[in-house]
Amino acid sequence: YSAQNRTVLAGLLGVTAAAACLGWLHIVVVRPLRELAGQAETLADGDRRTVLYPRHHDEVGAIARSLELLRQQLQEQRRREGAPPALAERI
Repeated sequence: YSAQNRTVLAGLLGVTAAAACLGWLHIVVVRPLRELAGQAETLADGDRRTVLYPRHHDEVGAIARSLELLRQQLQEQRRREGAPPALAERI
């Protein structure tokens, strides 16, 4: 019974470690990516006023910085095209 108990204990520890890793992955990667995807959708829908702040210095932050650069370029392009100032501010 001693070997069986150790095997069960090792299995439970493995399952606990796997659950902890998946939880960490969800908190660190999945949540920020979902939030960033929502911000990207609002940018694609035409919201050029909301600034995208990178919250982390990782891959998700790099994507947020890239989206912010795109947003700034779109605003600058709109201003260069000669849109009226009121329209340029709303877009």
